[in-house]
Parts: sequence; C-alpha cells; structure tokens
Amino acid sequence: MIKKVCFVLIAAVLFIAAGCGETEKTDYDASKLIGRWHNKYSGDIIFREDGMFSDNIESDYWNPYTVERMFIYVDKDLYTDEYSFRFEDDDTLIIAPCRGGVYEIEYKRVKDE
Repeated sequence: MIKKVCFVLIAAVLFIAAGCGETEKTDYDASKLIGRWHNKYSGDIIFREDGMFSDNIESDYWNPYTVERMFIYVDKDLYTDEYSFRFEDDDTLIIAPCRGGVYEIEYKRVKDE
C-alpha cells in the first residue's frame, strides 16, 4: 500500500514538473480585429473601428458587430450571427461559427501595400 502511494506521489510530482499546467495563453484581444482579413476560400472580411463589419468588399452594405470576451456578434437585421474567435498571432485570426458548424476558418491579415 505504501509503495502504491509513493508511486502515485512520484508520478504526480513528475507530471507537474514536466509542465502539465503549462498552457499557451489564448489571445482574444478585440482591438486586433480592426482591419481586413483574407481566406482564399471564404474571401475577405473587414472589421472597422466604428463597430461595422462586412463580408463582401464589393458591397456597400455593412452590419454592426459587437465583441464580448471570445465571441463576435454580427447583427444581420432579422437575426444575429455568433462566432468564436482567437488569434494564433497578430496576423492570423481563427473564426468558428457557434451555430450550424463545427469548423474553423483561418484568416490572414491583409497588410496595406
């Protein structure tokens, strides 16, 4: 019995020492959303500082959006689209719809040329 307890304690100490709790901090900084983002399959999306969003750069139609913690809410008049988001780095945005899908879309920031 004592051997089992010692083994479990040693295993726990090694597990903790190896970095079990060492996780990378997920970045949800909403201020980084501002700008134009591109995905080769989905096209471009734009987040403006005035709280407006567009997923069609050819159109002049913009939808208001809000950000709360790790969620983006885009008001589409009759309904609201809800997305989760995170940043892989300053120039890589990952967006996933909260309803109707279990996929993520990776966007790259479009830099001014």
